[in-house]
Amino acid sequence: MFFAVLSLLVCGGLFAPASVLAQQLQFPQRPPPPAKSKIAIERDKSGQKQMLVQAREINYDYANHRVAAVGNVQIYYGGSTLEADRVIYDQTTKRLHAEGNVRLRQEDGQVAYGAIMDLSDDQLASMMDTNVAGTVWPIRAAVPLFLEQGGGDIVIVASVAGLRGAGDEAVYAATKFAQVGLAGGLDRELRSKGIRVSTLCPGGTATEFAMGAGRTPDMPGLDDMLRPEDVAAAVVTVLGQPRTMRTLVWSMRSIEEPD
Repeated sequence: MFFAVLSLLVCGGLFAPASVLAQQLQFPQRPPPPAKSKIAIERDKSGQKQMLVQAREINYDYANHRVAAVGNVQIYYGGSTLEADRVIYDQTTKRLHAEGNVRLRQEDGQVAYGAIMDLSDDQLASMMDTNVAGTVWPIRAAVPLFLEQGGGDIVIVASVAGLRGAGDEAVYAATKFAQVGLAGGLDRELRSKGIRVSTLCPGGTATEFAMGAGRTPDMPGLDDMLRPEDVAAAVVTVLGQPRTMRTLVWSMRSIEEPD
């Protein structure tokens, strides 16, 4: 078996095995990206991202400052994709409201958050499926292998929203509370079998998550958030602990972000 001690990193439905021994893995080299156009190069220099909208028709409501895309709508922005029958953009609140056959996929596979009435039934179902079921099933698949090997680590990357929900993210917070509760139960169930279960609860992290659905590239405070490498360092720290100790819940924020 490749790993002497196995660990599982679960991030809202995304999971990957990681070695406590910090062994290096060799991945195939990525092919070079296609050459960029002059427009794309200039856009990269300016730091602006392009939003591409495709739909059967686009209606402008100048009186209410709204734009509606109707019919087989596809929106691409910063690696995220939103598909729906109808999407309304409110220029005042800078929010998108999607309706009908909604499918929202972030670049990292996560689902964006929003107020409970801003999200469609499809979006809510997708969010709960990704963050809850998408955490349970990988763990369920990995535990037998951990037991066979005599131990391992499960690290669930949840969110501070799983400790205290904020406005405009009630359902998102519910899915993160579920992850925290799952980890607590698993710790009591699996600790005696040599399997440690840890939950990381980072605050705001500067990624593409929720861009265009709660966040904008120029929003105040984005530069003060945690960086992905900060969370990665916490994962490495948890996995590198002596086997005689464990971390249950680790809540973290950047030094600049208020509680």
